[in-house]
Amino acid sequence: MKRIVETWSLWELVDNAWVGTRSIANKPAETDTPARDVLIVPSEQWIRSRESSVSQVEGAGMRIDWEQHAAALRRALEAGGVFLLTRAPDGRTNPMTIGWAQVGLIWNRPVCAVFVRKSRYTYECITGAHEFVVSVPLGNGFNDELMVCGSASGREIDKIRKTGIVLAPGRVVDVPVVDGCVLQIECRILARTQMLPGDLLADDVRGAFYPTGDEHLVVFGEIVA
Repeated sequence: MKRIVETWSLWELVDNAWVGTRSIANKPAETDTPARDVLIVPSEQWIRSRESSVSQVEGAGMRIDWEQHAAALRRALEAGGVFLLTRAPDGRTNPMTIGWAQVGLIWNRPVCAVFVRKSRYTYECITGAHEFVVSVPLGNGFNDELMVCGSASGREIDKIRKTGIVLAPGRVVDVPVVDGCVLQIECRILARTQMLPGDLLADDVRGAFYPTGDEHLVVFGEIVA
C-alpha cells in the first residue's frame, strides 16, 4: 500500500476569502485526483484575526503558517506522538517521542514549545543545543519507530540505528529531520525554563503527571522552516 501524503500550501487572502492549495502525492492510481484549490470563506472576525497574526509574523522578517502547523501537530500528538530531534553531545542525532507540544505566536514570532523531563537523555542534549526539529508523522507508518523512541534511552542505544529511521538534512537548521514525515518544524531555540514544584497550581494535574516530581523543562523554539 502506498503512503498517502497530503500537504497544504500557505493560505493567501484573495477577494476577502482565504484560498489554500492541496496537493496529494503517492496516491493510488485508482483514486487519483488532481491537485485543486480549495476556497474557504470564513467569518469577518476570523479574517481580521488571521490578518493580524500574519502581519505580526511578517513584521518579524518571516512568513510561517503557524496555524497550519498547529492543526497538523495536534492531530499527530493525539494519534500517538511526534519525533523531537536534537544533537547529542557527541554529535549523534537523538530522536525522542513526545506527546506534548504547542505552536503559537510569542514575542511576535511563530514559536513551537516542547516539554522534556530532566530524567530523559534528551534533556542533556537540548540544554546544550541551539536548535531542534519536530518531525510530524500522520497515519500508522511510524508506530514502531515512535514506540522505540519513546521507551528506549539514547544513553544506552543509538535509536536511529535501532529503528532504521531515515534522516534527511534540515532546510535551515543543522539538526536532520525524519524522512517521510508530512511536516517538519525546524526551530532555533529562543528560551528555556525549568518548571519548579511550586509553579503548578492545579492539584489534579500535579497528581496525574508529577506524582514524584521530575518536572519538565519547557523549551521555546522559533519556527524558522
